[in-house]
Amino acid sequence: MRLMLWQRTVVMSLAVVMLSGGLVFAKNFPGSNASQGSEMVVQNVAPRLPESSRPQVAPPKVKVIPFLRLLGGDPTKSSIALRNFKGPDEPTILFGEALVARFTLPRHSSDAASGQKIYVHVNGVSDPPRFATEGSEFRMHFVFPSLQLKGYYKNYSPDGDNDIPDVHIKNAAIDIYLQPSIGPQWRPTFAQARVVFNGQLTQPEQCFTLVDVLYPVNVCSVMNDYYDQIKTLVENGLREAIQDREIRYQFDLGAWSQVEREIGGSGHVRVVSAVFRGTDFMIQFYP
Repeated sequence: MRLMLWQRTVVMSLAVVMLSGGLVFAKNFPGSNASQGSEMVVQNVAPRLPESSRPQVAPPKVKVIPFLRLLGGDPTKSSIALRNFKGPDEPTILFGEALVARFTLPRHSSDAASGQKIYVHVNGVSDPPRFATEGSEFRMHFVFPSLQLKGYYKNYSPDGDNDIPDVHIKNAAIDIYLQPSIGPQWRPTFAQARVVFNGQLTQPEQCFTLVDVLYPVNVCSVMNDYYDQIKTLVENGLREAIQDREIRYQFDLGAWSQVEREIGGSGHVRVVSAVFRGTDFMIQFYP
C-alpha cells in the first residue's frame, strides 16, 4: 500500500500543464510538500499555424514598356527641320512629347572675286522616323525627301538667287541612337546619344558661273565646303542638343509621366526595381 501511494505521489508531482501558449513543468520529489521545495521551469513555445493560415505576401506587379512609348505623344509627328533662313538657331528636332530641342546650324558665306559675298542656306524637313532596336540602342531613322542647299550672291533679291544655282543632297538621312539606362529612383533615361548624317551632294550642270558679268564663281567648291560643314554641324549639334542638361531633364520628366500612365499610378506607386531588357523598360512595383 505504501508503495502504491508513493508511486501516485510521483506521477501527480510530475505534471505538464499547457498554459497561455507555454509549457509549465512542475517537479516535486517524493516526500516533499507541493508548495515547498518545488522547482518551476517555464518555457515559452509559439503556437504553430498551419501553412494555409500563414499570411501570404503578394508578388509585385510587372510592366514592360517599349522605349518608343516612353517618348509619348504621336511618333508620326516627329521630325527634324534643317532650315536656317530665319537664323542659325532655327533647326529643330522633335520626337514625341518627351524631347524637343534646337541646335545651331549657321549659313555658309564665302568671298567672291568681285569682293561681294556668296551665301548658302540649307532647307529641308524630314519624314517621320522609323524606329528600331539595334542591340541595346534605340535607333530613330529620319529620311529627308528633299534637302536643298540654296545659294545667293550679294543679297537675297531674285537676281541674287538666280546668280548662284541651287543643289540638292540626295538620300539625306539622320540616324539618332539613344542608349537607355536607369536613373535615380528607378526612372528611365538614356546614358548617351550618337548621331550619324548621310547623303550624296548633287553637282550642278556647270561648276563655274559668272557674277557681275566678269567674275567666275566655283559653285561646286562652295557647295562642297558647306556640305562638309553641315555633316559635322548636324552630328555635333544634334548630339549636344539632345544631351543638354535641360533637355535631358525634360525627357526624364516626360518619360516618367508616360510610365505613370502605363502603370496607372501617380505618386502612389512603390517601385521595387526596374531594368532595361534591350530597349524595353521593365518595372516591378506595388500600386
